Amino acid sequence: LLTVVLLCHNRPGFAVEAIKSILNQSTCSFDLLISDNSSNKQLNDIVNNDFPALAYRSWFPGIPAIEHFRRVISSVDTPYFVMFHDDDVMEIDYVRSILRQFSVTPHAAAVGTNGIMINSDGSRIKTGVTGNTNVFAASDQDIIFCDQNKFVLQYLAGDFGGAANFSSYAYNTEVIRGIYPDLSKCRYYFDTIFLTQILQRGPIVWINQP
Repeated sequence: LLTVVLLCHNRPGFAVEAIKSILNQSTCSFDLLISDNSSNKQLNDIVNNDFPALAYRSWFPGIPAIEHFRRVISSVDTPYFVMFHDDDVMEIDYVRSILRQFSVTPHAAAVGTNGIMINSDGSRIKTGVTGNTNVFAASDQDIIFCDQNKFVLQYLAGDFGGAANFSSYAYNTEVIRGIYPDLSKCRYYFDTIFLTQILQRGPIVWINQP
């Protein structure tokens, strides 16, 4: 039902940790594709030596990041997909939780999760005035967004709100078909614009669990 695409760019050490965390999921009901947009062959060599059975695609010597997103989205052939990042670590029940949520809200455009801020050593980082280590604060188990204004305000709330990390999102392939991230719109906030666009197709759900 779901494809996890690991987006990589010149961080082979972090990418290996991300790969291990994905392979350590509590369910095997997903496909894993490593999409390597690196300008070198380091990760290519690691995958060939240590993970030869995994699906691997290289864009060497590299394409623009937005084009990488576009090609990944266009190539997905499962009902749901994730664009995970090579500097993140996936909790053991992530895939199981995502698939469970889509079974409850099958018309959702996307499902995101809470997360824990960590540094390069894996230690928790406290952020904001509240000293919270989670990426967003919520009193409810799940949050369902149907309104674009409410969704964007969550991003603007800063220390008192927060937002699900972009890499935590799983997408409903058919619902969001034809919508792609665009770096020309708000530059480094393109992810928020992309999410508000797909919100026009269906609700976005946040799972209040890392």
